[in-house]
Amino acid sequence: MTSANYKAPESSERTADRAPAGLGRFGVWATSWTAKPELAVAAERLGYGAIWLGSADGELRPVEELLDATSTITVATGIVNIWANPAGTVAEAWHRVEKAHPGRLLLGVGVGHREVIDAYYTDTDLTAPGSDRLVDDLIPHGTAGEVAAKLRAHLKAGADHVAIQLLTGEDADPLPGLTSLAEQLFG
Repeated sequence: MTSANYKAPESSERTADRAPAGLGRFGVWATSWTAKPELAVAAERLGYGAIWLGSADGELRPVEELLDATSTITVATGIVNIWANPAGTVAEAWHRVEKAHPGRLLLGVGVGHREVIDAYYTDTDLTAPGSDRLVDDLIPHGTAGEVAAKLRAHLKAGADHVAIQLLTGEDADPLPGLTSLAEQLFG
């Protein structure tokens, strides 16, 4: 099967591989500026369970665009910053989106995550440009099969969902890489 023709199994066939909250085991991370409806449609077709939007705006308009274009994928915000978005605005937006797309929005609200990094890595690891251990742990690299094995290792270590941020050149299409990974992860 070639990458261009790969299609994930029907959702009923992969039910056992679903994580809590309809996220699936693997999701795609993008920014609110780079996540286009075409990416969400392709990710859903390939079998990814979620699209994660970094730095999501509290109005949730990009979230709505992705949900409008798809039928099953969950859109998760990672994060809507509490210091930049009034609570009332976020609440109104959540209700609007939830009414139109019940159960398909996971609203992540927060302030940051330095404390999580500090729990696993030393100051030496975090000193620019970052230790080899830090880079190898956080940025799986290699062939699609090697990257898929490293992503599955996160699940074996206790994660119930892994968001994948595919690093590409500027303006490069992430779909070929996401397709190759999907073949390894779901195929």
